[in-house]
Amino acid sequence: MTAPDLRAYAACMGRHPRCILEVRVTPRAGRNDIRVSDGLVRIRVAEIPENGRATEAARRTLARALGLKRRSVTLRTGMTSRTKRFHVEGLSRDEVLERLGAGN
Repeated sequence: MTAPDLRAYAACMGRHPRCILEVRVTPRAGRNDIRVSDGLVRIRVAEIPENGRATEAARRTLARALGLKRRSVTLRTGMTSRTKRFHVEGLSRDEVLERLGAGN
C-alpha cells in the first residue's frame, strides 16, 4: 500500500477536521509504537488480543502519537480484526499523515 492509498483511507468526512484512518495492529509486541512504512500505518502494542485490550491500547497509542485526547480517537470497525478503522476527530487527513510521519 502506498502513501496515496493511505490518504484514500484517511478521507476527510466533512467541514470540521476529522477523518477515518485504517491501521494494522500487532498485539503482544515488546512495546507500544507506530510505524508508517510503504504507506501502511502499523501499530504495535504490548497488550494481548483479549477482551478488547489490544484495541484499546492501539487507540491510546494512536491518540498519543497524534497529540490528541483519547476521546478524539474512536474505533469504527475491526474490534476483533487486526485491521482496524479509527475515526479521528480534530485533525484533517493531511494533518494525521503529517503527524504520523507519512508525509504529504
